[in-house]
Amino acid sequence: MLALIPVLVAVLAFALMVPRSTAAEAIPLPVVDERVLLAISDHDAAVSAKAQREALPGTVRALGSSLRDFNVKQAQDADEATLSIVRNDLNRGLGPALAEGIDKLVALRAVQVEGFLIEVRRFEQTGQETDELKALGGPFIRRMRFSGWLDAQNHVALDESERRVAYKATWNGVLSLDSHPELALSLDETRVLYRLFLRLPHAPEGLRDQLDAARRAGPNAKTCAELAGRERFGIESWRLEKIKKLAALDPTYPRDYAVGVAEFRRAQFPAAATAFRKWLEAHPDGPLSLRARNHLKASIELGGY
Repeated sequence: MLALIPVLVAVLAFALMVPRSTAAEAIPLPVVDERVLLAISDHDAAVSAKAQREALPGTVRALGSSLRDFNVKQAQDADEATLSIVRNDLNRGLGPALAEGIDKLVALRAVQVEGFLIEVRRFEQTGQETDELKALGGPFIRRMRFSGWLDAQNHVALDESERRVAYKATWNGVLSLDSHPELALSLDETRVLYRLFLRLPHAPEGLRDQLDAARRAGPNAKTCAELAGRERFGIESWRLEKIKKLAALDPTYPRDYAVGVAEFRRAQFPAAATAFRKWLEAHPDGPLSLRARNHLKASIELGGY
């Protein structure tokens, strides 16, 4: 009986090595160093506290007020003419604020980040979108609802790190300050942002509008299935774009494997097979190699070649 044990082990090992046709479903998420995130959030809180103890220069406070006004107008869905006026005020105030030193803008952002997080938590507790939340986050709640990231109990699907990083990215974008190293997201913050995109993908806005209009028309079961297919394809195409952008920023991310999964989910099986082959050529061994072989086999079978 003992003599059979090595044979059984060899058989099991062989079985594990042989690819099995397995559908590709799980998109790998970027690996985030939570210790780095904690250090950054602690730093943000300390900078914010100092700025509240020691008043920021008047030009910086004026920029903060202009930004709040811009956010409110966006939350109110103001027309383009109104937004253009507010945007011009914002742009005029940026130069004088920058002249005070980039550290002052870092402090302004820290104050507004902390205030935003408090207001989002208040919204989740009360269901009321306060004027302060609109001033700090603009149309944040509307966008969360539209993206499907807000549930019926008013809970925002983003965790604390994702809220913080998404706010910083939006703040930088509104003021076009991404080029300043002191304000740019760190690599781990970037990973958090793309982790959000990959775990909670949604179809592009234009496609969602088309699908909503088609569904309101009362389609039959066949049409509903077609619309669901279009939505899935749109979601995975959006996510595929994010995968490629993340891989360009983070060389540790398993690009080709993730592309293979996204293409498989889009039912683009030849493209999925190509991506999985590319991954296996560069990584014949490793934690994803067996999965890649299984998904490659499924891609080949479903692709009909």
